[in-house]
Amino acid sequence: MIIDIKKFKKTFDINDQNKAREYFDFATNHRSLHGFLAEQISKDDGSPLWVNGLAWSHAMYIICLEEFYG
Repeated sequence: MIIDIKKFKKTFDINDQNKAREYFDFATNHRSLHGFLAEQISKDDGSPLWVNGLAWSHAMYIICLEEFYG
């Protein structure tokens, strides 16, 4: 998740909206059954590898939402 949010921010900042949307959608589509965002996600099967429900993960998600929808 860390890498994808950073990639989102970087691509958004250089005005590549489609690529930024891909990263954002990846994060959204790999949340837990309860809607929590994991700190890391398996590249093999998309399952959470580390801690779920960290406040900073959710805060970054909201920051990305604000970037898209202002």
